[in-house]
Amino acid sequence: MSRQPRIDSLVSETEEALDLDSFIYYQQSWDYVRKLENVKGKIDDLMMKGAAKQCVHLYEMFLSGCYEKAEEIDDSGGDLGMFFEELFCSWIKARQKAGYADKETVHHILKWMDNDAYGFCYNIEKELVKVLNRQGLSLFETSIQSRFDKAFYTAKPKGSKRIYDYPYAVRQNADILKVIYIAKKDIESYLSLCEKVGTTPRDCENIANIYKERRLFRDALRWVDKGLDLEKADNWPNESSWHLPTLKRELLNELGQKEDAFESAWSEFKTGPSEYTYDEVMKYVSKKDRKHWHKKAIEEVKKASLPAIIKLCTKTKEWGVLAESINAAEHEDLEAISHYTTVKAAQELEKDHPVGTAKIYRALGMRIVKAKKSKYYGIALDHFLKAKKLYLENDCQEEWLSLVENVRRDHYRKYSFIGDFEKIVSGNYPEYLESFEERTRKRWGKQISDQ
Repeated sequence: MSRQPRIDSLVSETEEALDLDSFIYYQQSWDYVRKLENVKGKIDDLMMKGAAKQCVHLYEMFLSGCYEKAEEIDDSGGDLGMFFEELFCSWIKARQKAGYADKETVHHILKWMDNDAYGFCYNIEKELVKVLNRQGLSLFETSIQSRFDKAFYTAKPKGSKRIYDYPYAVRQNADILKVIYIAKKDIESYLSLCEKVGTTPRDCENIANIYKERRLFRDALRWVDKGLDLEKADNWPNESSWHLPTLKRELLNELGQKEDAFESAWSEFKTGPSEYTYDEVMKYVSKKDRKHWHKKAIEEVKKASLPAIIKLCTKTKEWGVLAESINAAEHEDLEAISHYTTVKAAQELEKDHPVGTAKIYRALGMRIVKAKKSKYYGIALDHFLKAKKLYLENDCQEEWLSLVENVRRDHYRKYSFIGDFEKIVSGNYPEYLESFEERTRKRWGKQISDQ
């Protein structure tokens, strides 16, 4: 039975999903790309059922359509770019399944990368190395090596021999070669490249990881130490490696030096207490010692910034310490902290530490009002309502009155806000702030009253 009707249907579905000549706004982009993914899924399914050759045409049409759409969408979130990358990889798989020449496939890949006006192919090599077959990957490497050699031998960098001293063509092709070497676990070629263009902390991490995968832990550790020395010696804008300290601890642990790994983690925690450095410490603590080191970590974090205290105490459920820090904090300090950090803390503290929770809700409301974010005034009012209830239920009338005084003094000109705030003060809450139970109880009272 001919597959042509199915192919024709997918052509129509692709055209409809791409919706060329209409602009897609940022708010619409997620749903738009989901429709594209649904069509791609159908083509992928057809390819897996043996129609790879026909699907090559569909993928090529789809890829070209995405490029046509590039100026008709606000892709600030990068959804279309990520979809293009997945579609590109499916196209390669289809060509390989259909038996097309690897040389031609690689030629097309390179041309797409060269003619990429919209950045859809930026860093795409990280995905290509996962889907190219052995012959295709070898041809891709040979082509990039040729491009690198041509750019490298015509470049004459001045001053120190660092990757930043070379022109873009050298840096770009060197980066692609490194991705290929990592995929092939080819340390020798990676080292040879570094001898030409210099070694960066990120290179040290990559080389160390290859050695680690080979279980050559001492060689890996030597490269980690080199990377750490490079980090201290210079500034490496996009070649830095924040993962080196963590990798060093993992290697020390593999080499039976767990105590050294722990000392490194504890030193890093003391320098910058956080939920992440706390997790690193606990990786190297035995079960019987966890309670002791947890206690020491909490004592240490008390000296840190308020956001760090809130995050770590929320993670470790140290509600008493958290409430103590909140109660001691200045209102302005709490207001400066992102709601992402404080909302969860407020939800967890409310039952046993209501006054501290009220203080957080006060800060959350003030943060919005001070920022003049009028579209969020409803949320601010909800925060103030919660603060009022908690303050009054716990005999903190003065705290509530102080909040009211500050709002009236500093924000009385915010007309879209102050009227509803005064309703909260009087107890005649705006309807959208009342719970379902409160609204229905009020309605019931009206309905059975004598009017």
